[in-house]
Amino acid sequence: MNVAEQSYGLPKIKAYFDLSYIYQFNDINIAIEYDELALEEAVKIEDSLWIARIYLDLGYIKKYEGDYETALKYILLGKKISESAKIKEIQAIAYHDLGIFYYDLSLYDKSIEYYHKSLNLKKELNQQKKIVTTLNNLGLVFNTLKDYDNAIKYLKEAIEIRYNINDSIEAIGPLVNLGVVYKNKGEYHISIQNYKKALNLLDVNIFDGHKNVYLEVVYSGLGEVYLGLNDLDVAKEYTEKAIKISENTNNLNVLSACYQTLAKIKYKDKRYKESIELLKRSQNLAEEVYNKREMKDNYALYVNVYEKLNKIDSALYYQKKYTELQESIFNEGLARNVANLQIALQEAQEEIAEKDISITKQSQLNYFLFIIVILTIALVGLIYRNYIVTNLANRRLSESKSEIELQKDDLERKNKQLAEAQKTIRDQNSLLLNVNADLERAVDDRTKELARSKEGLMKAVHELDLFIYKASHDLRGPIATMQGIVNLGLLDAREESSLQYFQTLQKISANLNDVLFQLIEVHEAYQRDAILERFDAEEFIKTAIAEFQLDDRLKEIDIRLDINMNSKWVSDRKLFKLILGSMLINASFYKKTRGESYILIKVEQKEKSLNLSIEDNGYGIQDQDIPKVFSLFFKGSPKSGGTGLEIFAAKIAVEKLQGDIKLIRPRGNMSFMIELPKLKLV
Repeated sequence: MNVAEQSYGLPKIKAYFDLSYIYQFNDINIAIEYDELALEEAVKIEDSLWIARIYLDLGYIKKYEGDYETALKYILLGKKISESAKIKEIQAIAYHDLGIFYYDLSLYDKSIEYYHKSLNLKKELNQQKKIVTTLNNLGLVFNTLKDYDNAIKYLKEAIEIRYNINDSIEAIGPLVNLGVVYKNKGEYHISIQNYKKALNLLDVNIFDGHKNVYLEVVYSGLGEVYLGLNDLDVAKEYTEKAIKISENTNNLNVLSACYQTLAKIKYKDKRYKESIELLKRSQNLAEEVYNKREMKDNYALYVNVYEKLNKIDSALYYQKKYTELQESIFNEGLARNVANLQIALQEAQEEIAEKDISITKQSQLNYFLFIIVILTIALVGLIYRNYIVTNLANRRLSESKSEIELQKDDLERKNKQLAEAQKTIRDQNSLLLNVNADLERAVDDRTKELARSKEGLMKAVHELDLFIYKASHDLRGPIATMQGIVNLGLLDAREESSLQYFQTLQKISANLNDVLFQLIEVHEAYQRDAILERFDAEEFIKTAIAEFQLDDRLKEIDIRLDINMNSKWVSDRKLFKLILGSMLINASFYKKTRGESYILIKVEQKEKSLNLSIEDNGYGIQDQDIPKVFSLFFKGSPKSGGTGLEIFAAKIAVEKLQGDIKLIRPRGNMSFMIELPKLKLV
């Protein structure tokens, strides 16, 4: 600080630059201020080397803050100045920084391009140690791309240079990375050799804190390798070593990965409950550091464990969590890549897409969409068929039960008549006893047949649950991927017709996603047994309405509440919320195109029931459509949107709560009345 305040020129620049470096580890804003002061002085004396160097440092800080657009601007300024002044040392740094920048944005082709530019300059300047750093980073890029052969080539070259310059300590990093690459490639024995070479160097070159950082990574990697070899005891031994070190260094990412490895070991050993306990530890740590990749892998393992325990509901729950997180990671990465692709395109000033490539992509998307539509139609048909079959089977069971009861009553009546007539028809007694025995055997046979039918029905329901759970995983993932590709297509397309095609695909894929999600909700409601609890229904309704109003479809609708409650209510929260949400979303599809739209919800608590009235001022439905209002996939008008599942879902939920739903007014102020009986907690 004294030098910076009392000097000028180069000493002043260096002092401010050093201060910026110190504050990067304490206060980013102060670090930026000192860099800007250094830049101001460098501009005064027209020192191109320091101007370029400071811009690169500002780019590093901004990237660390997450401001990628400003970071790229500074790095490109540093690159441009160093190229104009032909300062090759700074050019090499600028190209290296761009390689890191584009790797972080998952733009791997750009990353490789700039790493190679940096590598060529460093070779020209004979900067051996810096060459190794770039080779190591290139190895990591190709490992990410799963191009393991190229990754191995660059990492081996880095190690060879380290040994040639007698710097074996710096060879530890590339050796560890080689272990990771061979592990990912499935060549576990070679992976072990490289990890153990790194361990030998760590033993010879002891350097305290840095040693622990490498050791926890090496032991964690060896644990995963031996797990891949199914040597569970050795895998456990190395993983526990890594945990012991990571607990001291407080490296939560490594700890989370180690507990996940132990969970996989227990899973392979068929100790599923212990596996779940270890997964909980891993998940808590992953959530604390917000490591989404680790969280996603934990959800996937949860699914496998609960499938083995035959707990389909739990498996389906974690499958949903896995799918949601996968979509989140995909969407975040997509948004980030799209924004920075635009920046990269501005820099390169190249054409993004040729007309024939667009046509090819469009054809592929059309084919992909066709497959998704066919699969969705098949799923809808199967669900509807099984719904009908289940209802039919229930009716047959009821009819068969009534028939058996009638047969039993008839037998009792005949036995009584036989007893009264015993004195007069003794000679027929033996015959009648035989007839009676035959009838009893017939009843017994019929009872056994019904038991077998019930067992077959339960098996069919279980298979339906498993099918929907599998379908939700197999279909939602591809739909999400298709939506991402369509979004990229909208950015790439230049012709009006291409934009229209992609916009149509975007709308269709969103509708498919809605249909699939609501079908799963309907099925879950249909299979669900009501879980009753006492709660403040008025507060619950208000909270739910506030949550529903976040939906774009309800934002322009005035939702009015008229609640008359005098005590808490007993119901199933999830089914209660499904009723409200389904009715609101249904009303949104019938809103007026002009004028104010509103939905009025009246709630009145009576002695033995809770009455809900949902009224809206939409355009309603026609008289001939009234009998079909509560049917599956019914839409009251071609103008309306939705999937036709909203009212059907509400009806299923109402029936599960032993209630009744009716359409009171079909047009004008369209109104539904829902009556839920008072239920008792068991």
